[in-house]
Order: sequence, then structure tokens, then C-alpha cells
Amino acid sequence: MAHYVLNRAALTQGQFAAVEQHTMRAHSISQEIDDRWFMVYCLNELGNVASAQGDFLSAAGYYQVSYSLREEFDDAEGMAVALLHLGEVALKMDSFEEAQRSFDRAMIIYEEIYNRGGLATALNFIGRTAVA
Repeated sequence: MAHYVLNRAALTQGQFAAVEQHTMRAHSISQEIDDRWFMVYCLNELGNVASAQGDFLSAAGYYQVSYSLREEFDDAEGMAVALLHLGEVALKMDSFEEAQRSFDRAMIIYEEIYNRGGLATALNFIGRTAVA
């Protein structure tokens, strides 16, 4: 958890090398102790770092693994979050149909779990995709 917190602090300061180092360490430890739940948070952070650096393919890979793990846990909200990340990366890559599919799936999940904040976020991204 300490590496995860240090990662967040470094990210706010734009220190991507430190972010990646702390996140990789947190991810490695979560693998060593088989903490798959925490591993998902690390994967999302690795995706965020890759996306911020313009490495959208790597980011999508991290988010996809995050989605798969959340699916194993039957964690609908976590799946929706991963879908939003995947959609945002697709949007940055001008893959509008893929972005739309991800945002639509996230919207459906958020409707099913009655998460109005998540639903609003998904709808916002759907709108941004339509404009793009």
C-alpha cells in the first residue's frame, strides 16, 4: 500500500518514472502474496501512467487485464471502471466504434447497479465520442 500511495503522490507531480517504479513494485508485491484484488488497482495505475505517456496500446492491455480480473470477482463496478478506461484509450486512438462499445457496456452496468455517478460519467464519454 505504501508504494501505491507513493505512486499517487509522484503522479500528481508528473514524475512518471517514479510513478512507474512504485506501481511496478506494488504490483510485484501483490503478485507475490497473491492479492489479486489489490493487483487490479495497480494495473489501473499502470494503465494511467502508460496513457499519460501516450502509450495507449500498453494502457489498453493493463485495463483489459484489470477488466478480466474484476470479471472473475464478479465486481460489476470494477468492470465498468475498466470499460471507461478502455473506452477513453480507444477515444484517444480515434477508435470511435471501440470507444462507443466500451462506454455503452459501462453505461449498462452502471444502470444495472444503480450507480448514478458512474452512469453520468459513461454518458459524458458517450457524448464526447459522438462529438469526436
